[in-house]
Amino acid sequence: MPHLSTRLPVLITAAFLAAGAAPTTRQPAILEVQPPPPATSSSRPGLRRVHPGALLDEMNTPAARTYRVTWSPGDAGVEAGSSLEFEFRQKNRSEPGRLVIPYSAAVRETRTAEFTVGERALREFGPVTGWRVSLLSGGRRLADRSSNAAPPRGTP
Repeated sequence: MPHLSTRLPVLITAAFLAAGAAPTTRQPAILEVQPPPPATSSSRPGLRRVHPGALLDEMNTPAARTYRVTWSPGDAGVEAGSSLEFEFRQKNRSEPGRLVIPYSAAVRETRTAEFTVGERALREFGPVTGWRVSLLSGGRRLADRSSNAAPPRGTP
């Protein structure tokens, strides 16, 4: 029988190779949040004749702002009854706004969702100053992603 000192490098190499070959499990994740481009007067396309006062009013009226969210349910998927939640703060609003997309069926592949903060909310409460997107299932937060000034963490 070979001496232990000659077998030790073989055992360590075999253990290293086995550990490296172990499959990893991807967890649910919010992969990307694309905020809308900055609002400008050019975000309202089309040339037309209008009274200068009406044009000024239109330029001062904020357009709806849409956030595009790409998320992954991970390797195990996400069960039916899960939801994607978009919380957002606005300049003149004390409580965060909340938009929710429910998923009535299980999700097994990457999805993209859109959340739109409407013109009325923007006109009434001002611009969005922070946001957080959360993937919720069974009362648990599976994944989240936020801007720098997102609403404080809380229980769903």
